Amino acid sequence: MNEVCEIYVMSGEKQVTCLVRAVDVKIVESLIDRFIQWNYPFEADLVIQRIKKPLPLEFINLIKLTCDYCGSEITGTPITFTFHNRKYYFAALHV
Repeated sequence: MNEVCEIYVMSGEKQVTCLVRAVDVKIVESLIDRFIQWNYPFEADLVIQRIKKPLPLEFINLIKLTCDYCGSEITGTPITFTFHNRKYYFAALHV
């Protein structure tokens, strides 16, 4: 379905959550009709207001992660360690 923008596999009662963007109610009704025809159990909730927008990708790329041991920028996948509810990041070369 082209209207589905994001799909999340969830723990708990609802196993899958789909984020759908639709310009009007007719599109939403069409999607609901498809789920009914396929006999899939589902619930539909509508977002009334967004409180916080996700950061655009160009801002996410500006975030630099630094090693808590040497202070250099971590370019690869960091090694993480949590101690007293604080997460520490280390460059893989220190392991």
